[in-house]
Amino acid sequence: MHLVCDFDSTLFNTEKIWSEWLEILVGLGVDREVAIKQMGILNAIGWTHRAHALMCGISESEVDTLVQNFLVHAQSIGSSLVYDDVVPFFEKHRPPHTFSILTYGNAEYQRSKIASTGLNDYFDTIRIAGPNNLKVTVLREMLSETPSFIRRGLGGGQVMGQGEVCPIAFVDDSPNELNPIVDAGLPIQLYRIVRPGAKHDYAHERDDVAWKRIGSIGEIEIE
Repeated sequence: MHLVCDFDSTLFNTEKIWSEWLEILVGLGVDREVAIKQMGILNAIGWTHRAHALMCGISESEVDTLVQNFLVHAQSIGSSLVYDDVVPFFEKHRPPHTFSILTYGNAEYQRSKIASTGLNDYFDTIRIAGPNNLKVTVLREMLSETPSFIRRGLGGGQVMGQGEVCPIAFVDDSPNELNPIVDAGLPIQLYRIVRPGAKHDYAHERDDVAWKRIGSIGEIEIE
């Protein structure tokens, strides 16, 4: 099996790093609710710390130093924000199974954040979705790819037979990402991971109906 993993709030405690950024802005006089609202607006069009700070009223003369200092800090703590169940899961199942990341956001920041965790070696590929290239679109493209990805050996020299397709599973925390995949009828096994205190820590009507709801990545059934 090939497991495609979302990153934020799936493998990585994004709420912790977001909370630290928010407190910095509040400490500089930004209204907390304004900062949260602007974050939501930017998420839909392409979020960066610099754009967020400017939208929150941080001056041009201050913003670059502020953002640079924060990104250095974020890099330094990245590995500590990986959820405790993540590395044991990958170690247990690799090989014969394989993994990749499909995350959403600013490509440069997402790749930097992933690199800070030390997880890169577990992934075949890191794919970045965005407003003009949604996750459902990326997954549809993956399903149509050539044998270099989907039809592949499973380790140990085993080669899949002619026409045999490596099954794909996808885990994400957000129903907003999973719903379009269900509606598109893509043949992908879906999991919604709900981390305590995360943005999408709530019940959804499609939990355990259209996808399996889990609380730990270790609950994913890999065969």
